[in-house]
Amino acid sequence: MRKPLITSLAVLTLLLSACGASSEPAETDAQPVADTEESGATAEQFASLISEERRAVDEWLEDWDDNTCSTLSVADGDPLCEVSLTSGSLVADTAKIVMEGATKEGVPAYIGQPPEEIASIWQETFDAATAASEAGEAIPDDCSTSDDCVGKVMDFTMAMDDLQGKYDAWAPYL
Repeated sequence: MRKPLITSLAVLTLLLSACGASSEPAETDAQPVADTEESGATAEQFASLISEERRAVDEWLEDWDDNTCSTLSVADGDPLCEVSLTSGSLVADTAKIVMEGATKEGVPAYIGQPPEEIASIWQETFDAATAASEAGEAIPDDCSTSDDCVGKVMDFTMAMDDLQGKYDAWAPYL
């Protein structure tokens, strides 16, 4: 009983689509190509990427605070804060990689170059993501035994705060 119904629906769909087809080209309200960047990528596409990465940064910063983590708690060897620091470093790396991939031709995540209206904010956000990623990589593996642990953790948390601040500038596009 299902086959005749599916077949009938398929034939009906084809007939209806053929009836709606016109031999004359329809006029469209399409925007001229000059209104978009060469890549065709829109500000909304870039803002969508930012939105996803921002969520991860916001959640990490919130967890860091909720767990009362600080530079001193990491230096004292608090295992929860050490794990949180490692996850934060991964969040920063991911933010950088996602942004890098969006503008790097030849990679699956490529969407193009940012439109002129967001080019500077994109670059500032990318620079902040890169700084956070590099600050995360600079944290020693066993931070609590390192002399410069406090400074490295402070650099990282400040870089994550800065990245969050750059995300705030995207509010008009989100």
